[in-house]
Amino acid sequence: MAAIVGDRVAVQPKSVHASERMGTVDAVLAESPPRYQVRWDTGGWSIITGGALRVVSTPASRKRQPSRRTTTPPKKR
Repeated sequence: MAAIVGDRVAVQPKSVHASERMGTVDAVLAESPPRYQVRWDTGGWSIITGGALRVVSTPASRKRQPSRRTTTPPKKR
């Protein structure tokens, strides 16, 4: 799932002993390949690729768009 501005994201570090990093997407820099500017809960920020993160939650004010209808509705006569 692609992230958008305001999404909460997590990144699993390569070290087994390190804890997961949590942050908020501040900007979407590119969509293909996905690149995001993330503000970490510790106060710092990074530019990362989409493959390195997972979306934890989305803002309550934004709902994901439903999938497109696969069948056409019956025609009215």
